[in-house]
Amino acid sequence: MNERLLTIAQGALDRALALDPEAEAILEALSGKRVAVHLVGAVSMHLVVEFSAARILLEQAVGQVDDKHASTDAQYFAAARPRREADVSISGSVSALLLLARGANELPSTMQVKVHGDIALLQQMRDAVARLRPDFEEPLARL
Repeated sequence: MNERLLTIAQGALDRALALDPEAEAILEALSGKRVAVHLVGAVSMHLVVEFSAARILLEQAVGQVDDKHASTDAQYFAAARPRREADVSISGSVSALLLLARGANELPSTMQVKVHGDIALLQQMRDAVARLRPDFEEPLARL
């Protein structure tokens, strides 16, 4: 199930980036950077987000560790052995991570997010993604 969701999300992300003429310039500064994301709650998934000048690649972290045996996200991702270690890791519910991605500086007390690694890079990623402006009207105008 998670693989299917990831495939759908990757396709939607690729199409949205293709609609932003500035995407390549915005993403260039993050090229080669990786963030490990652990979604907790109703949707539980470990993935790695890798930036390139032309794309934001989503991939599922693969490993022999389950949530019960990894006390921290850093331990999970170390055990999962992604192709290359992430520059920063973040863990939280989908709703908490979406709030942060949309610019929230504080979360309600019921939501928790854990971050390990380069927090400044995480902020740089958030700022870059916020600057993306896909032109969804252009393909609709062709209908």
